[in-house]
Amino acid sequence: MRRLTLLSFLAFASAAHAHGQSGLTLPAVPLRPGVTADIHLEVHEAAAPCEGAVVLAVHGVAHAAASWQPFAERVVEEGLAGLTVCKVLAVDLPGRGGSSLPAGGPKFGYLTLPDYVAVLRGVLDRLPAAGLQPDTLIGHSQGGLLIQLAQKALVAEGSSLHGLGITKAVLLASVGPRQVPWEFVDGGTAMPILTRYIRFNRTRGLHVSVPDAAWPTLFFSDLLGAVVGAPAPAEVARYNARESVVSSLQLVGRLGFRRPTVPAGVFSPSRGTHLTVIALDQDTIIRPHENTLLYEHLTGQPAGGAVIVVSGATTVHDMHVADPGGLLAAVPGLP
Repeated sequence: MRRLTLLSFLAFASAAHAHGQSGLTLPAVPLRPGVTADIHLEVHEAAAPCEGAVVLAVHGVAHAAASWQPFAERVVEEGLAGLTVCKVLAVDLPGRGGSSLPAGGPKFGYLTLPDYVAVLRGVLDRLPAAGLQPDTLIGHSQGGLLIQLAQKALVAEGSSLHGLGITKAVLLASVGPRQVPWEFVDGGTAMPILTRYIRFNRTRGLHVSVPDAAWPTLFFSDLLGAVVGAPAPAEVARYNARESVVSSLQLVGRLGFRRPTVPAGVFSPSRGTHLTVIALDQDTIIRPHENTLLYEHLTGQPAGGAVIVVSGATTVHDMHVADPGGLLAAVPGLP
């Protein structure tokens, strides 16, 4: 594997650890007019000089950037779907991991999905000034939806993710827009789980807080109810994160909120960013046929080989944590 010399970060970057992990903070990233947050990214990089892809990873609901660590460490050693990967940049959305709570506006619990999309766009805008140019996006669960919504906003402005240098996008067990059926929500499973974990405090306002003890059951259960490949309690405490109640209600489209829409064909081949969707056979939150419909909606193309359904005992919703090596081995090369 070829390697690239280390790139300089902003003044907020921390020293690299032995395993090739460091941190980068982008100060005052806009969420909406007058509202900002300092956004932290975990940077995982190859141990020796490298020439290859730079991947920006977007976590799912009730997750922090740290949840990408098992996957990112394997990716910089083994590559991703035939790509040599030099760096994986995992972003912490506001109020989790190393990112700050929002400043100048609403409390954390009232952040919206559009606020998160603004963070993603702000990070993509600011990283080149730090000497980092992602060319590949990967989003897990809600993170996949945020990538779709970012593309929607850019296309509406006459641009696209490709215009920001993103040539490949990978949606892993991704939530889809309102146009795509979602049995976890439509069948009534999601809302009782969500309401069970709504909490309030003065700092964050209303928010969703999944206890560490419950987090593995939610994200690592297979179709028979067994918990597969869950991390140790100390790791769960790092990977788990509180979530905005408003963004969560938007995600599931309940209590007066509607799930967001994404126009058909927003990732058509003419847009320039090649889309791959990875579905997981034992996933209890996103079913494979839903991800097939998602790909067809987003691209206007038959699913074919661009939808990869990974089978096996460890293919739970958080397979990138439970079995990152198995996930990488099951994903063929990208064009």
